[in-house]
Amino acid sequence: MLGEPGQAGQPGAVGSPGSPGGAASTVSNTLKVQVQAVAALDRIIVRTVDMTLVVQDVREAVDEIAELATSSGGWVVASTRSGNHTAFISFRVPAEGLDAALDEVRLLTVEVESESSTAQDVTDEYTDLEARIRSQEASEDPLITLLDSARTVEDTLKVATELARIREDLESMQGRLNLLAQTSVFSLVNVFLNAEPTEMQVDAGSDLAAAVGEPVAFTATFEPPEGTEDYEIEWDFGDGSGLGNFRRTAATVIEGQRITSAVTHVYGSEEHSPFVVSVKITGIGDTGVSEGEDTLIATVSEIPVLDVFAGESINVEAGENIGFAGTFTRPVGVGELTYRWDFGDGSNPVEGVLEEGLTVAKAVHTYVNNRPIPYTATLVISGVADVGEIEGRSSLTVRVREAEGWVIADWNVGSTFKNGIQALSAVGVYGVQGLIWAVALSPVWILALIVLGVVRWRTRLRSA
Repeated sequence: MLGEPGQAGQPGAVGSPGSPGGAASTVSNTLKVQVQAVAALDRIIVRTVDMTLVVQDVREAVDEIAELATSSGGWVVASTRSGNHTAFISFRVPAEGLDAALDEVRLLTVEVESESSTAQDVTDEYTDLEARIRSQEASEDPLITLLDSARTVEDTLKVATELARIREDLESMQGRLNLLAQTSVFSLVNVFLNAEPTEMQVDAGSDLAAAVGEPVAFTATFEPPEGTEDYEIEWDFGDGSGLGNFRRTAATVIEGQRITSAVTHVYGSEEHSPFVVSVKITGIGDTGVSEGEDTLIATVSEIPVLDVFAGESINVEAGENIGFAGTFTRPVGVGELTYRWDFGDGSNPVEGVLEEGLTVAKAVHTYVNNRPIPYTATLVISGVADVGEIEGRSSLTVRVREAEGWVIADWNVGSTFKNGIQALSAVGVYGVQGLIWAVALSPVWILALIVLGVVRWRTRLRSA
C-alpha cells in the first residue's frame, strides 16, 4: 500500500484474491498494473483494519459490505454467519480507496464498537527477496548451459537436480514477493458484525440491607422476546469482587416472564456501603439478540450484637415457684424486641414483648418433678435491625431436688414416715422369704418324701 503507517493494532489475516464473474477480471487487471508499480515505491506498506460493528440486520449488512468490496475494485476473502445475530466478513479493496470504503462501511452501522488499523512496513523484506531472486536467476543460466553440454547421464541428473532446486526456490520467493506486492496494493478489512439488541424489561428487585459476612441472595425477573432460547446473566455486586456470569433461568407463574437462578454473595466489609448492584441479561434466539439491565442498592452493615445474661445457676425443690430475671443490652438501631424463656422441662415457653427502655426479661416457673440431671433454662432475646432479624441467647442450669415433708422441731414427719414404711416393707419381705425357706426345709416334707419312695419301691416289687 502507498502511504504512511496507521494506528497500532493487531494484524489481520491475509487472503488470496479471487471473485466470480467480471469482478475477477477487473481485479486481476488492476492487480497486474499496480504490482508492477510497487517496485518503484520508496516504502511498501501492508495495511490491515479490524472492525466490530453493531447493525440492525446482520444478513443485509453482509450483503451490502460484499457489494461495496466489489464496487470498490476489491473482493470478498471470507464470509460466515451465525443465525441472525452475528457474522464475519473479510474483504480486500485497493489501498488508495481504503479510507473511502471504511467510511461507507461505517454508514451501515448503528454503532462502531471497536476499530483498529495496523500498517506493516515490508520494504526491507521485499528488497531482500528481489536481490535473492536476481541471484538465483543468475545461477540458473550457467546451469542451463551445463545441462545442454552434459555428456553423461550422471552429469545430466546432477545438473537437472540442482536446476530444479533453484527453480523451486525461485518460485517460492517469487510467490512471497507477489504476496507482499498484492497485500500492499489491496488492503485487508476484517469486519465482525453483531445484531443490534432489542430492549428487554429486567427487574433486579427492591433495595435491600445485608450483614457483613452473611450470604445474601439476588434474583432478577425479565420478559424475553418470543423465540429466545439462551441467556447470559451478568451480576456486578458493586464491591469490586468481579463479575458473576450465569445462564440458568426458569419460568414464573406470570405468562412470558422468567426468573434467574438465585445468586448468593458475601460482603466482607461495610466500607463504601451502600453498593450499587447491577444485573445485565442478554437473550439470544432465532429472532436475534435482546438485552436489558437493572440496578438495586445494597446497604451493608455489621450485625448488631444482643448481649444476654440469663442469670446464675439455681437449686430448688420440686414444686417450688422460681423467679427468673435475665438481663440484656439494647443496641442502637434494633427495635421490636421480644423475649422467650424456655425452661427445658417440656412445658410451654413464656414469651412476651419488651417495652422500650426495659433491659430485664422476667418469668415465673415451677418444676414439678425432681431429677438427678439438672434442667437448662434458656432466655432468647429477638429484635429487628436493618440487616434483618437478630437474636441473642443465654442459659442457666436448674437443679431440682425432691421436696421435703412436714418438719416439727427438726423432725421431718414425711421423711420419718417414709423411712418407717420402707423398714416395715423390708421386714415383711424378709419374713416371707424366711417362711418359704422354712417350709421348704421342714422335716415333715423330708419324711413325706421318704414314705413316697418306699411305697413306689414296694409297688415295683409286686409287679415283678
